[in-house]
Amino acid sequence: MITSSSLSFRRTVVSIPNGPSALAVKEAAWGLARYAAISQDNGLVPIVEPEILLDGEHGIDRTSEGILLKPSMVTPGAECKEKATPKKFLSSGQSEVEATLNLNAMNQAPNPWLVSFSYARPLQNTCLKTWGGRLENVKVAQDALLVRSKANSLAQLGKYIGEEESDDAKKGMFVKGYVY
Repeated sequence: MITSSSLSFRRTVVSIPNGPSALAVKEAAWGLARYAAISQDNGLVPIVEPEILLDGEHGIDRTSEGILLKPSMVTPGAECKEKATPKKFLSSGQSEVEATLNLNAMNQAPNPWLVSFSYARPLQNTCLKTWGGRLENVKVAQDALLVRSKANSLAQLGKYIGEEESDDAKKGMFVKGYVY
């Protein structure tokens, strides 16, 4: 049984507009593969995530070029004029509703395996904004988390409709030039 204490997470960030160079891709792949092997040797389940930043005008085809590890939602750059629909291609920067719709679209196609999610912001963003660190907002923030959790649970089954979503959940989360 996999539990949260048996998981290990590693992220490598890639920027499309200025690269990446062939050497950067090779080194990132080597580092992620080595990390995964070390994790497995120590009884952990590695979560390996090469992350493509949203900054730029690149289209969906350039974003998904060469992605092999962690099948994830792939989106065009935030400034790309041509937006991809959930039917064409599918984390970060999307609104909570967009991410949930994309997860739903992935689960409406026949899959030989479970398609789930490993993103936190589409579950947490509205909740954290609602809570704002104030004790009096705890209950309403918990209610917001329950709404997001139910929506993503339905999306994992391919049964999410997207009705009755809050305006906050529809707002994108992209932050231009975000630094990790």
